[in-house]
Amino acid sequence: MKHVPKDEANVARTSELTVESALKLGRKRHRRWTAEEKAGYLAQFARSGRSALAFSEETGVPYSSFCQWRQQARSEGERTGSGRFAEVHVAACATSTVATVYFGQGCRLEPPVGIDPQWVGAVIQAVG
Repeated sequence: MKHVPKDEANVARTSELTVESALKLGRKRHRRWTAEEKAGYLAQFARSGRSALAFSEETGVPYSSFCQWRQQARSEGERTGSGRFAEVHVAACATSTVATVYFGQGCRLEPPVGIDPQWVGAVIQAVG
């Protein structure tokens, strides 16, 4: 029989107990998510209108993992320039007012395009 120093025997026994305990407690092995799965969950989340916590609880994705995926996606977008901004073309407005100012009790000011902004300011001060 091989002689094992007492300290090494205790370490070996402790390691075995730790593995056994983990198995008895039903600990699951760490799940690996593919890039496609992560992207799918992130896209689904973006359409869901739910909070990150509610979404992770509904889908069974661990909240901490989900938050990490979101941070990684943001960082990737910043690094590659593919963030959430997109070029937008605005058509001419169909109305002739720049803005409507509501004063209460049904009163409002709708200055036409091209009106002197100082005049609009003076009216607002006089009424307000």
